[in-house]
Amino acid sequence: VQVVGHSTRVAAPKTESGKRTVPLMPAVAEALESWRRVQRDALLAHGIRVTNSTPILTWITGGRSRGGQRPSEVGAPVHPQTLAAGCAKACEALGTPVVGLHGLRHVCITLGLTPREAGGFGWSPSVGAAFAGHADETITLRTYTHLSQRSVAAAVQDGYVQAMAQRAQAR
Repeated sequence: VQVVGHSTRVAAPKTESGKRTVPLMPAVAEALESWRRVQRDALLAHGIRVTNSTPILTWITGGRSRGGQRPSEVGAPVHPQTLAAGCAKACEALGTPVVGLHGLRHVCITLGLTPREAGGFGWSPSVGAAFAGHADETITLRTYTHLSQRSVAAAVQDGYVQAMAQRAQAR
């Protein structure tokens, strides 16, 4: 989806790597499939057929007019700013820090690259790069590997345990 002025339109990704299938956790895939059924039924009621190229986030009812702008049309992609505002409201309702949509990408990939012992998913750099759509692991590692207190503590603990084990074997 591209933003043009205050409108959105469906367009091809900027790069070839933008065309990819992103694996989802089962709960997320189920939630999106459930939404897709709601969306399909609502859009069909307006005479709009849903296809595989229909963006998953479209208006299923007419949007409200704001500040002199005309309301969004049924079936039009949801504007990224509208989505971001909804995300911020959800974060506030949950009592969590407000993280923007791109921030969610950073959180996910950083967690992916964080070792399991430190509370992450334990992805290899190549898995992280593929998930992010990067052609090169170094871009992913430079952008998404952040030392958290947990990962530092886990590394220190691992190093200590290994050193003590080696010391015991030496005796």
